[in-house]
Amino acid sequence: MIRIFARRPLLFAALSMCAGAGLVLTGYYDDNSLAFILIMLMLCLTTMLAFVAEFLGAKAGLSKRFTNFMSKNKFLWLLLLTTYVIGGLLCDAKLRSFEDVLDTDTQYYVVGTVASIDEYSTVSYVMLQNLTIKFDETERKLSGKARLQMRGEVAGEIQKGQTIGFTANKFVSKFQSVEKLNSYELVKNIHYTGTATIGSGNSIEYISSKKSAADAVHNEVLEHLVDQMPQEIAYLSYSVLFGDSDYLSEMTNTSFKISGVMHIVAVSGMNVVFIISIILMCLRFIKRQKLLKFCIITAVLVFYCYLCDYTPSVVRATIMGLVVLSAKNIGRQCDILSSLGFSCILIMFIWPMSILDAGFLMSFACVVGIVFFCDPLTNFFKKYCKLPKWLATGMAMTISSQIGIYPIMAEYFNCFSIYSILANIVVVPVFSLAYILLFASLLIVLIFPFMAFTLKFAAVPMAFVYWFPSLFVGLPLASVYVFEMGWLTVLYYIAMVLISSFIFIHPDYRLGVSVFLTTCIIAVLVLSNVPKTYKEDTITELIDGCYIITTNCNEKILFGVAGRNSAENYVETIQRKRINTLNAVIVYDSTDPYDSRSAIEFLQSKLTIKQIVVDESVEYAYKSMENKPQNGVATISSQGISYYGATLSKLYHGNNYLMTVLDLDDFSIVVLPDNLTELDLLYARNILTANAYLYYDDDSYSKILTSYKRLNTTPIEEW
Repeated sequence: MIRIFARRPLLFAALSMCAGAGLVLTGYYDDNSLAFILIMLMLCLTTMLAFVAEFLGAKAGLSKRFTNFMSKNKFLWLLLLTTYVIGGLLCDAKLRSFEDVLDTDTQYYVVGTVASIDEYSTVSYVMLQNLTIKFDETERKLSGKARLQMRGEVAGEIQKGQTIGFTANKFVSKFQSVEKLNSYELVKNIHYTGTATIGSGNSIEYISSKKSAADAVHNEVLEHLVDQMPQEIAYLSYSVLFGDSDYLSEMTNTSFKISGVMHIVAVSGMNVVFIISIILMCLRFIKRQKLLKFCIITAVLVFYCYLCDYTPSVVRATIMGLVVLSAKNIGRQCDILSSLGFSCILIMFIWPMSILDAGFLMSFACVVGIVFFCDPLTNFFKKYCKLPKWLATGMAMTISSQIGIYPIMAEYFNCFSIYSILANIVVVPVFSLAYILLFASLLIVLIFPFMAFTLKFAAVPMAFVYWFPSLFVGLPLASVYVFEMGWLTVLYYIAMVLISSFIFIHPDYRLGVSVFLTTCIIAVLVLSNVPKTYKEDTITELIDGCYIITTNCNEKILFGVAGRNSAENYVETIQRKRINTLNAVIVYDSTDPYDSRSAIEFLQSKLTIKQIVVDESVEYAYKSMENKPQNGVATISSQGISYYGATLSKLYHGNNYLMTVLDLDDFSIVVLPDNLTELDLLYARNILTANAYLYYDDDSYSKILTSYKRLNTTPIEEW
């Protein structure tokens, strides 16, 4: 028998558990993350087939080889089968927990703890946990969280960690309100939605300032940081401690993403290693008490996970760190891949929906990439590039982690940082110093508050960490837009495994195999990032009143812009159509122009926008954006604006605004405003072409315009 790969039973069991959960989700869930569910299944099947492949070189007959395979791998096979079934059952049980049904006609009094607040120009979204509802003098606790839409001045009225109570205008189960829950709702455990208006009869009636231990620690730490540091440096320090980036400005988030150092605000292995090192340094006086040291470290790390809201990355790093310490204490060598698999199994037991979480996937893919490629790349840089060890190691870790997470970055974020190697080589060492000073200073301050001035020492290197990534924002190709890889991700990861030392290949053949597979990976990356060329006029509805249109000249036009919150949903549809550049974004109607502008700014962070076209009545809201798109901001006029395959114009009947028309070769889209008279409608009917698609809100228009398709009532796929 020839062994062709290094066995890691726990890692294979973790893959098997993910595949079991993925199979259940495949039957339920239809979203862009479905590709990753299928990939987990494919990788699990590939692993199982690899066991069989070990016996292909045996000289015995097929039946004998099969018998040997079953007898020598029966425990491993049983482990895979068991974890596969457990993963499916856990995922199914979690999906069933969403099936709580509430009476849609009942007005509930809702009590819950504020987990997060997202504020937009006209509305805020508040996440509540620890839910209780009251009605008819009965009280019932609810599982999961609720996402509430609140209108009014939320800022200053509600704070994170407070317990609030209110009579909801509407409070329903997500399971009732939509056919399928999206990945965000499944990952965040959002079971319910509701609405409330602050300042109305249904405003918040009860606020409790009592907070959890985690929120109390967060507030005290943040107060000390803000008192001793510049505000943005304080917020950055808070983020790297607890993985909470809510306080960071949009500019800071953008510079960190573009430079590829966003991982420093996502608490992970680096933070856990620092904490373990600091604790061991403080416990040097304890001699030969390995168990006591281990218990102290375990207690501190578990509490730290609690402070970080048990995010997958910090839980994974904590479990791996404790496994390494355990192995060291008993004199055994720890295997990183085995501890990685063990931590994955535990997380899946606790929260099987983690398979849809980008943070969970990136955390594990990053470690796998480092394990597979860090040492070979380090040796290559030292031997052939003559780089010093610290520089070779830094470059190797950055490149290997980027190799591991690329498909996930493409799937969830559609961007890839070109300058991440340089940024990480410079930032990570400085950040290491800043984090050690910050953590040590906080330990002192929490015990001796009068020593708060020591935080100023950590502010100096943290200021550099804040400043340096901003240098990359204006550079060409700082952040490259990439498409999701879809099923090609399977080939990517299989090729990645075959290239690594995880697979046993004869040294004489390894170089040739590696070159061939690397060439294949590069070809896959190139093919997966070729934008789609459109040679016909099409229209696809993204959301009510918002459409993505392509012309026969390969122009892509976003017609209508919904609010900032909706933009996060329909940009995924645009990206799945393999569009990375919008020739125009047309805002034909905007009840809240600043909210529409916020949506466009979000789109600009995901796509390239060449021109913005707005109604002249709201152009004031877009004045400061004139230089952001390539061709500036234009207004819809009666003279019309021409594109290669479309013309946009505004028509009037007398002095009254009649319609906005986007004319293409195959059809036209017509937007009719409210309050048109019957005479206006008759005039409009006379000038409309037969292949016009109409958008209007007033149902009375249908009596006169019966021969035309109405966009906002007709389900649209593509024409």
